[in-house]
Amino acid sequence: MQAFYEVMSCDSSSGSTTTPGVVRDFYLAAEEVQWNYAPSEKNLIKNTSLTEEGPVLRAEEGDILRVTFQNKANRSYSIHPHGLHYEKHSQGTSYEDGSDNPGSHVDPGKEFVYTWRVLEGPSSSDSPCIPYLYYSATDPVKDTNSGLVGPLLVCKRGALGEKGIQVEFFLLFSVMDENLSWYLNENIKLFGTAETDEEDENFVESNKMHAINGLMYGNLPGLEMCAGDNVMWYTFGLGTEADIHGVYFEGNTFKKQSTTRDTVSLFPHTTAALFMQPNNHGLFEVDCRTTDHFSAGMRHLYKVKPCKGKRTHAPHSDPTRIVKYYISAEEIEWDYSPTRDWELEKHNTNPEERCVSKAGRLIGSRYKKVVYREYTDETFKTQKAREEHLSILGPIIHGEVGEQILIVFKNKASRPYSITPHGVKASGSHTAVQPGENKENKSLTWDIPVSSGPTISDPNCITYAYFSSVDYIKDLFSGLLGPLVICRPGTLGQLLQNEIPTSLLWYLPQ
Repeated sequence: MQAFYEVMSCDSSSGSTTTPGVVRDFYLAAEEVQWNYAPSEKNLIKNTSLTEEGPVLRAEEGDILRVTFQNKANRSYSIHPHGLHYEKHSQGTSYEDGSDNPGSHVDPGKEFVYTWRVLEGPSSSDSPCIPYLYYSATDPVKDTNSGLVGPLLVCKRGALGEKGIQVEFFLLFSVMDENLSWYLNENIKLFGTAETDEEDENFVESNKMHAINGLMYGNLPGLEMCAGDNVMWYTFGLGTEADIHGVYFEGNTFKKQSTTRDTVSLFPHTTAALFMQPNNHGLFEVDCRTTDHFSAGMRHLYKVKPCKGKRTHAPHSDPTRIVKYYISAEEIEWDYSPTRDWELEKHNTNPEERCVSKAGRLIGSRYKKVVYREYTDETFKTQKAREEHLSILGPIIHGEVGEQILIVFKNKASRPYSITPHGVKASGSHTAVQPGENKENKSLTWDIPVSSGPTISDPNCITYAYFSSVDYIKDLFSGLLGPLVICRPGTLGQLLQNEIPTSLLWYLPQ
């Protein structure tokens, strides 16, 4: 899936007008190593048994990067950047266009000097520095799955000398497919057994490493910061159609292009710059919430420490208002397709041929599920009226910046569950509530600091989710999920009243 586009020099004014910057020299090598995706031999998230990126290249708008690449490996590799300008001579990839591209295949034992120019830096709506990837593009698929990829940072003029950011982290999310590595056969010889079968489905699947920076299950060290630090998280995606990542930061929110979020989407060869001022200290997860990736180990821990002399950006204050919700988890029988006429009417299809059929050994469209439901008071006898379109979702929980939400949670189901929110400062949310048990409201609080609310670039209200975290994946697929809406101070009342201006009513006089 490739195509070409051609840029022609049509007049003498087509050249760059960028003011020249400095020349920045980098010396990189491709080296072969033995890599362990889980060096502790433990799942450090659950404490049960069981960093690959290259160096950061940094430059400012107008700079020239001169990268000396030495190939210490046993086959040809290259370095190819996103986001920079280069002549054909310094291009890290090749194709049949009749040009000479010596930088596209540097042979073993050889050196090559790449010259790249930074013609464009971050826009006015970007962070001071924006992330790109560089990688070997001699054979992009095999080279990157063999490990040749790294981060490139392009900054506004003067940004590299500023001291506004105390901590930087670079996170690469990718399902590294060792089946597509140049070194598969060597790895089989080194670490396999006489029974290893390359064609076996389980063997193929076992070689797909769901990693962040080439590490899994909490084995990534060094993700530490002080509460109140200015922190930049530069995130990168790499891989195939399987690499659709929902990257979630537990415990603290971040700003992405002046909007408040706690989750960001990444796809292959896309990046995102996230600015965080953590005010909630503790040990939290950063992970991919794509369920297959989550269960396969794309999870690590980051630590926010209370540091002496460091002032957090969210001083403690009493909530402006306390809002109480009575929420239960209860088991129901759910029909995914209760009305079946549409299948024949709109698609001329017999319902029995669809995935909701009960033919043979199939279940059909009806399943036992567990859902969140809201009640009027602590007796949990009278269920509140629901918006019809929510269907299986839990009730909409609303809150404004500065408020505190108190959750009285009763588990009416037959196994332990919890209620855990995104985006707000939660206390007691990860505690499993046993069947028949009430969670006392004072130990299950959701505080809404300024960092959880909309910025000037957001709408008046932004959405998060709440869910059960006892067994995140099974609880989610069993039905426990609901919407959490956080609004600016003073806007929620008008929203909930759903006021309609009388001037817009045709029949007001009647």
